Amino acid sequence: MCLDVLSKGVLILLLALSIGCNKPPNDDQIKHDIQAKVATEPETKESAVTVASQQGKVSIQGKVRTSAARTKVEQIAKAEPGVAEVHDETSVDPNLSPTAQTTTSSPASIASETPQAKESMPPPPPPPPPLRS
Repeated sequence: MCLDVLSKGVLILLLALSIGCNKPPNDDQIKHDIQAKVATEPETKESAVTVASQQGKVSIQGKVRTSAARTKVEQIAKAEPGVAEVHDETSVDPNLSPTAQTTTSSPASIASETPQAKESMPPPPPPPPPLRS
């Protein structure tokens, strides 16, 4: 009887640990993984794309050299664990510079990079006065 209770307790503990260790990846991890895969894939490594993820919804913006590269970038994003949907807003540019790089950013930083957002932002505050000893 005691052994039966003990084995059930161990089984419950192992089950609880496996559930606790099996949490879905967060948005930062999703962005990082997609960026790393796009940067190392021979067909997509010359792409200049920005990856953003919010609650598993991935947005890809930028330029790729070929339509095959565009398809591959989208496939990489869709295959990433934790991704619920992918919005591919990339465009094909056969003249894309071979030194292009993939970057990650948050949706807020993508919005802040638009010309309208830059114009409406107030200037940064002045630096504090130097400390005197």
